[in-house]
Amino acid sequence: MTLFKNCTLLGLLGLTATLWATPGVYEINSACLNVGCFSGDNPATTTVEITKTSGTFRLTSDILVNSGGPGAIVVDAVSQEQIITIDLNGFQIRTPTFPASNVSAVSVVDNNSFVTIKNGSIRGFSDGINAVRSAVVNVDNMVFRLMKDDAVQAGRGRITNSFFDCNTFGVNAVSSSGSFVGDRLYLENNEFVCLTSPDDQQPVFGMSDTNVCKDNRIMYDAGLSTSFQNCLLVSGNICNGTLCTQNRASSAADENKE
Repeated sequence: MTLFKNCTLLGLLGLTATLWATPGVYEINSACLNVGCFSGDNPATTTVEITKTSGTFRLTSDILVNSGGPGAIVVDAVSQEQIITIDLNGFQIRTPTFPASNVSAVSVVDNNSFVTIKNGSIRGFSDGINAVRSAVVNVDNMVFRLMKDDAVQAGRGRITNSFFDCNTFGVNAVSSSGSFVGDRLYLENNEFVCLTSPDDQQPVFGMSDTNVCKDNRIMYDAGLSTSFQNCLLVSGNICNGTLCTQNRASSAADENKE
């Protein structure tokens, strides 16, 4: 896994983990939501519960989630560490009407999880990915559109090669105290756009200078929010056509997201 090979990120996260071979690949699709997609997934719910200690979970169809019901996928182990890959495989998780209230497409609620979410799109939820701060979350090659709140809410991990379009907040960094100033995220080669109304998406929230931002792009004028806040800027981050400068003025406001 890239997370544990990258020396820069190892220093940033200060984490160690014991890796073991992925034991299997499990399918998730619309046909199995009502009957259980694999052992450990409760057939009485339409939410897919991932309770295995590790594995790859691959979408083989789009997943349509009722906007008033529970989320699509929950990572929640009873015990032990989890090393999980959720591969959307080019498919989409969405709601029929959006934005959905208080519903997340992917929730990571287990503190010992190492979760990679990649290769697809999420549209029309309250949060696209919502992870507890102590989980490590890697997001790669994803598209997030029209989230009512955060496209990604996480405390630790990598967010790379992804596209954020007209969410209320793009990336929300969450701290150990539960406040909205997080300190262990690495953002690289992400693009933030909002084609309908630029002020509808604040690209990042809660970024301290112990987060790292490298080669990201904000492609519109979001007013005072056209910045990566206090994120440590590395290489060519672009803010509305020019090189970004460090924004130290947003820290006080970061505690007042809600």
